[in-house]
Order: sequence, then C-alpha cells, then structure tokens
Amino acid sequence: MKKRLRYYLLSFSAPILSIIVLYILGKSYRYKIQGFKAGMIYGLWHGEMFPLIFPFRGKGIYVLISKGFDGDILARVLKFFGFNIIRISSPIYPSEVAEIKGKILSGYGIVFALDGPVGPRLYVKRGANYFSNFIKKPLLMVKVNVDKKWKFPVWDGFIIPYPFSSIKISFLEKPFFN
Repeated sequence: MKKRLRYYLLSFSAPILSIIVLYILGKSYRYKIQGFKAGMIYGLWHGEMFPLIFPFRGKGIYVLISKGFDGDILARVLKFFGFNIIRISSPIYPSEVAEIKGKILSGYGIVFALDGPVGPRLYVKRGANYFSNFIKKPLLMVKVNVDKKWKFPVWDGFIIPYPFSSIKISFLEKPFFN
C-alpha cells in the first residue's frame, strides 16, 4: 500500500515540479545554437538532456523514452513542452523499430540518448548508428557546453545549468565508434 501511494504521489508531483523548474530556469538561460537542422537523427548524452528541453520545445521532435517509472515522468514533462514521445523497450521490439523508421522516413527528427537509458556513461550504443546507416541520414551529435552548472553524482553525470547561464548547443555530423 505504501509503495503504491508513493508511486502515485511521485508520478503526480515530480512532473509538475520538473515543469515549473524547467520553465523558470529555461527562461533565464542565454542560448547559442549552431548547426541545427530539422528532421534529422540527433544523438545526445543522457546527462546533457536538461538544457536541451526548453530551446527545442514545440518543434515536432520525437524522443525515444524507455518504458518504466522514470520514463513515465520524463514523458509527461516532454509532452508538456511539445515533444512527441515514442516509448521503447530494451531490447527494442520489431514494432518499435518500424515506428521509429516510419517517423524518420516521414521527415521527423528523432532523439536518441546515445548512452541511455542506463549507461555506461559516454558509451555509444548501436541504436542511433543503426538507424542512421539504414535510413541513410546523418546522425547529428548534440554537444552542450554550459558555463556554470550543477553536476549530480549519478551514473550519467546529469547537469542542470545555474540560472542565467550561457548555454552553447552545437550539432555536429560525425561518425561514432566505441
């Protein structure tokens, strides 16, 4: 009973608090964005996703999110900010592969957390490269540079920029190898 209550409280309150914090902080940031192209395959590091939400809200981008409690919270937050969501399993099922391919071929941008959902940190998994090669569309690496930030002691080194920080976001076309 206590677990169920905790689950419902967190699943209700965490997205609301996240949306408020993201909106307030997002308004305070100074963004410099270089090399963005719509309708591409984007690869980012799991720990650098926070500063990317606010400037790319409402652009029709699809984000791949794992099924599970953490994914539920993230999906609600991203939907609020105008992102489209594709929930995926690990490993990805053929029906999920078909949905992702369909979105890419229809010209939508797709976001992959290259090292997500559980790491290891900064280790590129094969999903984004697979789709990039199969569809013959380049994979754009999203690089985030923040002048001042909190860095959390978690597996992905999750960052939240301080209020009024300068954030440089670069989209680089490059191959990945491990």
